[in-house]
Amino acid sequence: MYKKVTEINKNFYNREAKNFSDTRKHAWAGWSKITEEINKTKKRGTINILDLGCGNGRFLDFLIENNIKAKYEGWDSSKEMLKQAIKKHKNIKNATFIEKDITKKNKINKKYQVIVLFGVAHHLKKRELLKALKYYQKYLECEGILVISFWQIYKFQRFNKLKVKKINNSSFLLKWQDTKSLRFYRAYKEKDIEEIKKALETLKAIKEFNADGKEKKLNRYIIFKKTCDKM
Repeated sequence: MYKKVTEINKNFYNREAKNFSDTRKHAWAGWSKITEEINKTKKRGTINILDLGCGNGRFLDFLIENNIKAKYEGWDSSKEMLKQAIKKHKNIKNATFIEKDITKKNKINKKYQVIVLFGVAHHLKKRELLKALKYYQKYLECEGILVISFWQIYKFQRFNKLKVKKINNSSFLLKWQDTKSLRFYRAYKEKDIEEIKKALETLKAIKEFNADGKEKKLNRYIIFKKTCDKM
């Protein structure tokens, strides 16, 4: 079943990459609330940032617009979305985009000060999200941060029209505009989020807030900090 879900999402973004990218040009309001924590991770030179599920790379645009000097890596499983990102940022130095499935244990030979997952969690089942977070937390430097957002459309009736198929009480297939393309959506409620926080042994939640959308609470953000034992 899970392979089918990942294929649904991958096929969606490959099929709708151009149209989807055209609707994703602006920074999220919530990002402005994480800049202070990002800047705190800077030790020398630039900040190494890994953007998991980067889409068209608009978080990179936000970093540039806010004068955050970073060596940026964007990973995504959609080849077509990456083409949009590369086309958009072809003249940007210190930025690379790589086709990778973030649910797999990709080989990593470095550590990052910042890892972000925006618009990603709702595409993954809980066990797969937990598995990914537990893996990537190992590649954060001490005192580095991991920032994740949870899309809370289940709280707002205006999004009910997007649901075309119920998989279970927390998972649905969503339609996209007037197309036949579908996306998998998994709602993460308070109980799920608390379970995730407890499962991440080396990460401590240091800040949580809601932001984005006309309700200003469309996304739930959590900023985790990597804690390391001092010898």
